[in-house]
Amino acid sequence: MPTEPAESKPWPLPVQFLFIAVAIPAIFWLRFGSVDGFALGLTTFLLILGAIIEFVPRRAEALVAERAVKITPGRFDSLGVLWALSIPFAPFLSWVLTNAFDVDASNWRELLGTRAALCVVLPLVTVWPLVRYVRRGTAGVSIAVLVVGTGFPVAAGAGSAFDVIAGPAWQDVTVAQLSDSDFKLHGREVRAPDAVVKLSDGRSLSRSADVAVHEGRMRLLILRGFGRIIDAVP
Repeated sequence: MPTEPAESKPWPLPVQFLFIAVAIPAIFWLRFGSVDGFALGLTTFLLILGAIIEFVPRRAEALVAERAVKITPGRFDSLGVLWALSIPFAPFLSWVLTNAFDVDASNWRELLGTRAALCVVLPLVTVWPLVRYVRRGTAGVSIAVLVVGTGFPVAAGAGSAFDVIAGPAWQDVTVAQLSDSDFKLHGREVRAPDAVVKLSDGRSLSRSADVAVHEGRMRLLILRGFGRIIDAVP
Protein backbone atom coordinates (compact mmCIF):
# COMPACT_ATOMS: atom_id res chain seq x y z
CA MET A 1 0.00 0.00 0.00
CA PRO A 2 1.60 3.35 -1.07
CA THR A 3 2.62 5.63 1.72
CA GLU A 4 2.28 9.37 1.62
CA PRO A 5 5.58 11.28 1.54
CA ALA A 6 6.55 12.78 4.85
CA GLU A 7 5.70 16.45 5.12
CA SER A 8 8.80 18.57 5.33
CA LYS A 9 8.97 20.73 8.40
CA PRO A 10 10.20 24.33 8.29
CA TRP A 11 13.45 25.19 9.98
CA PRO A 12 13.19 26.37 13.58
CA LEU A 13 12.91 30.14 13.84
CA PRO A 14 16.40 30.69 15.34
CA VAL A 15 17.91 28.66 12.48
CA GLN A 16 16.01 30.74 9.91
CA PHE A 17 17.27 33.99 11.46
CA LEU A 18 20.83 32.65 11.65
CA PHE A 19 20.67 31.65 7.99
CA ILE A 20 19.52 35.14 6.95
CA ALA A 21 22.17 36.83 9.12
CA VAL A 22 24.94 34.76 7.51
CA ALA A 23 23.68 34.20 3.95
CA ILE A 24 22.89 37.79 2.90
CA PRO A 25 26.30 39.29 3.83
CA ALA A 26 27.97 36.18 2.34
CA ILE A 27 26.19 36.70 -0.99
CA PHE A 28 27.33 40.32 -1.13
CA TRP A 29 30.88 39.32 -0.23
CA LEU A 30 31.04 36.64 -2.92
CA ARG A 31 29.37 38.82 -5.55
CA PHE A 32 30.91 42.23 -4.87
CA GLY A 33 33.89 41.55 -2.63
CA SER A 34 32.60 43.68 0.25
CA VAL A 35 29.75 43.99 2.74
CA ASP A 36 28.56 47.59 2.63
CA GLY A 37 25.86 49.49 4.49
CA PHE A 38 23.18 48.38 2.04
CA ALA A 39 24.00 44.71 2.65
CA LEU A 40 23.86 45.15 6.42
CA GLY A 41 20.67 47.22 6.16
CA LEU A 42 19.01 44.59 3.95
CA THR A 43 20.02 41.85 6.39
CA THR A 44 18.59 43.80 9.32
CA PHE A 45 15.39 44.55 7.41
CA LEU A 46 14.86 40.87 6.53
CA LEU A 47 15.41 39.85 10.15
CA ILE A 48 12.90 42.43 11.39
CA LEU A 49 10.45 41.49 8.64
CA GLY A 50 10.74 37.83 9.61
CA ALA A 51 10.01 38.68 13.23
CA ILE A 52 6.99 40.77 12.20
CA ILE A 53 5.62 37.99 9.99
CA GLU A 54 6.10 35.45 12.77
CA PHE A 55 4.72 37.32 15.76
CA VAL A 56 2.58 40.27 14.62
CA PRO A 57 -0.32 38.44 12.89
CA ARG A 58 -1.14 36.31 15.92
CA ARG A 59 -1.06 39.29 18.25
CA ALA A 60 -3.06 41.47 15.85
CA GLU A 61 -5.75 38.82 15.35
CA ALA A 62 -6.18 38.45 19.09
CA LEU A 63 -6.48 42.20 19.60
CA VAL A 64 -8.87 42.69 16.70
CA ALA A 65 -11.05 39.86 17.98
CA GLU A 66 -11.22 41.58 21.34
CA ARG A 67 -12.15 44.95 19.86
CA ALA A 68 -13.35 45.18 16.29
CA VAL A 69 -13.34 48.71 14.87
CA LYS A 70 -15.06 49.66 11.63
CA ILE A 71 -13.02 52.11 9.54
CA THR A 72 -14.31 53.84 6.44
CA PRO A 73 -11.81 53.51 3.57
CA GLY A 74 -10.13 56.78 2.54
CA ARG A 75 -9.43 58.12 -0.93
CA PHE A 76 -5.65 57.95 -0.39
CA ASP A 77 -5.52 54.42 1.00
CA SER A 78 -4.07 53.15 -2.27
CA LEU A 79 -0.87 55.02 -1.42
CA GLY A 80 -0.30 52.30 1.17
CA VAL A 81 0.63 49.97 -1.68
CA LEU A 82 3.37 52.38 -2.76
CA TRP A 83 4.55 52.59 0.84
CA ALA A 84 4.81 48.79 1.06
CA LEU A 85 6.65 48.60 -2.26
CA SER A 86 9.06 51.36 -1.24
CA ILE A 87 10.34 49.35 1.74
CA PRO A 88 12.40 46.81 -0.22
CA PHE A 89 12.53 48.37 -3.69
CA ALA A 90 13.47 52.01 -2.96
CA PRO A 91 16.81 51.13 -1.27
CA PHE A 92 17.52 48.47 -3.91
CA LEU A 93 16.81 50.74 -6.88
CA SER A 94 18.80 53.61 -5.37
CA TRP A 95 21.71 51.25 -4.71
CA VAL A 96 21.59 50.05 -8.32
CA LEU A 97 21.42 53.65 -9.57
CA THR A 98 24.47 54.88 -7.67
CA ASN A 99 26.46 51.78 -8.62
CA ALA A 100 25.51 51.86 -12.30
CA PHE A 101 26.70 55.47 -12.64
CA ASP A 102 29.86 57.02 -11.23
CA VAL A 103 28.76 59.70 -8.76
CA ASP A 104 30.95 62.71 -9.58
CA ALA A 105 30.95 66.50 -9.59
CA SER A 106 28.77 66.69 -12.71
CA ASN A 107 25.90 64.40 -11.69
CA TRP A 108 25.85 64.04 -7.90
CA ARG A 109 22.83 66.29 -7.43
CA GLU A 110 20.67 64.35 -9.91
CA LEU A 111 21.72 60.89 -8.67
CA LEU A 112 21.52 61.64 -4.96
CA GLY A 113 18.33 63.67 -5.47
CA THR A 114 16.71 60.62 -7.07
CA ARG A 115 17.99 58.45 -4.24
CA ALA A 116 16.58 60.83 -1.63
CA ALA A 117 13.22 61.02 -3.42
CA LEU A 118 12.90 57.23 -3.57
CA CYS A 119 14.13 56.42 -0.07
CA VAL A 120 13.02 59.43 1.98
CA VAL A 121 10.25 61.43 0.30
CA LEU A 122 8.25 58.50 -1.09
CA PRO A 123 7.91 56.44 2.13
CA LEU A 124 7.36 59.49 4.34
CA VAL A 125 4.54 60.76 2.10
CA THR A 126 2.82 57.44 1.41
CA VAL A 127 2.82 56.29 5.04
CA TRP A 128 0.49 59.08 6.21
CA PRO A 129 -2.78 57.56 4.89
CA LEU A 130 -2.01 54.45 6.94
CA VAL A 131 -1.69 56.37 10.21
CA ARG A 132 -5.49 56.65 10.42
CA TYR A 133 -5.70 52.89 10.88
CA VAL A 134 -3.77 53.04 14.17
CA ARG A 135 -6.34 52.31 16.87
CA ARG A 136 -6.23 51.72 20.60
CA GLY A 137 -5.62 48.07 21.36
CA THR A 138 -3.54 47.43 18.24
CA ALA A 139 -1.61 50.72 18.37
CA GLY A 140 1.65 49.14 19.50
CA VAL A 141 1.64 46.60 16.68
CA SER A 142 0.56 49.12 14.06
CA ILE A 143 3.09 51.75 15.07
CA ALA A 144 5.90 49.17 15.13
CA VAL A 145 5.09 48.07 11.57
CA LEU A 146 4.85 51.64 10.25
CA VAL A 147 8.02 52.82 12.01
CA VAL A 148 10.14 49.84 10.96
CA GLY A 149 8.76 49.84 7.41
CA THR A 150 9.33 53.57 6.95
CA GLY A 151 12.62 53.69 8.82
CA PHE A 152 14.42 51.16 6.63
CA PRO A 153 14.31 53.10 3.32
CA VAL A 154 14.69 56.45 5.11
CA ALA A 155 17.87 55.24 6.80
CA ALA A 156 19.21 54.11 3.41
CA GLY A 157 18.60 57.53 1.83
CA ALA A 158 19.14 59.93 4.73
CA GLY A 159 22.77 60.59 3.82
CA SER A 160 21.85 61.41 0.23
CA ALA A 161 19.08 63.74 1.39
CA PHE A 162 21.58 65.53 3.63
CA ASP A 163 23.96 66.03 0.69
CA VAL A 164 21.20 67.35 -1.56
CA ILE A 165 20.28 69.95 1.07
CA ALA A 166 23.73 70.84 2.44
CA GLY A 167 25.84 70.17 -0.65
CA PRO A 168 29.46 68.95 -0.73
CA ALA A 169 32.09 70.55 1.50
CA TRP A 170 35.80 71.22 1.04
CA GLN A 171 37.84 69.69 3.87
CA ASP A 172 41.56 69.71 4.65
CA VAL A 173 42.39 66.11 5.55
CA THR A 174 45.23 63.63 5.75
CA VAL A 175 44.88 60.56 3.52
CA ALA A 176 46.28 57.64 5.52
CA GLN A 177 45.82 54.78 3.05
CA LEU A 178 44.50 53.93 -0.41
CA SER A 179 42.96 50.49 -1.00
CA ASP A 180 41.73 48.67 -4.08
CA SER A 181 38.13 47.54 -4.40
CA ASP A 182 37.59 44.01 -5.73
CA PHE A 183 34.26 42.71 -6.99
CA LYS A 184 32.82 40.25 -9.47
CA LEU A 185 31.13 41.39 -12.69
CA HIS A 186 29.54 38.82 -15.02
CA GLY A 187 31.59 36.07 -13.44
CA ARG A 188 34.99 37.76 -13.68
CA GLU A 189 37.07 39.56 -11.10
CA VAL A 190 37.22 43.34 -11.45
CA ARG A 191 39.64 45.52 -9.49
CA ALA A 192 39.21 49.26 -9.01
CA PRO A 193 42.62 50.63 -7.91
CA ASP A 194 42.72 53.10 -5.02
CA ALA A 195 38.91 53.14 -4.86
CA VAL A 196 38.74 53.22 -1.05
CA VAL A 197 40.29 56.27 0.63
CA LYS A 198 41.02 55.94 4.34
CA LEU A 199 41.56 59.19 6.25
CA SER A 200 43.55 59.73 9.41
CA ASP A 201 40.35 60.62 11.29
CA GLY A 202 39.02 57.08 10.74
CA ARG A 203 36.66 57.73 7.83
CA SER A 204 36.64 55.46 4.79
CA LEU A 205 35.40 57.20 1.63
CA SER A 206 34.94 56.26 -2.00
CA ARG A 207 36.04 58.53 -4.84
CA SER A 208 34.90 59.44 -8.31
CA ALA A 209 36.84 57.72 -11.08
CA ASP A 210 38.27 61.00 -12.40
CA VAL A 211 39.52 62.24 -9.01
CA ALA A 212 43.21 61.63 -8.26
CA VAL A 213 44.00 61.07 -4.58
CA HIS A 214 47.36 60.42 -2.94
CA GLU A 215 48.50 59.71 0.60
CA GLY A 216 49.31 62.73 2.75
CA ARG A 217 47.74 66.15 3.17
CA MET A 218 45.04 67.04 0.64
CA ARG A 219 42.03 69.29 0.22
CA LEU A 220 39.01 67.20 -0.76
CA LEU A 221 35.47 68.04 -1.87
CA ILE A 222 33.36 65.51 0.00
CA LEU A 223 29.73 64.45 -0.11
CA ARG A 224 29.58 63.83 3.63
CA GLY A 225 26.32 61.90 3.76
CA PHE A 226 27.13 59.63 0.82
CA GLY A 227 30.80 59.32 1.75
CA ARG A 228 32.12 60.28 -1.68
CA ILE A 229 35.07 62.40 -2.86
CA ILE A 230 34.12 64.29 -6.01
CA ASP A 231 37.09 66.68 -6.34
CA ALA A 232 40.57 67.06 -4.90
CA VAL A 233 43.38 69.60 -4.65
CA PRO A 234 46.91 68.31 -3.87
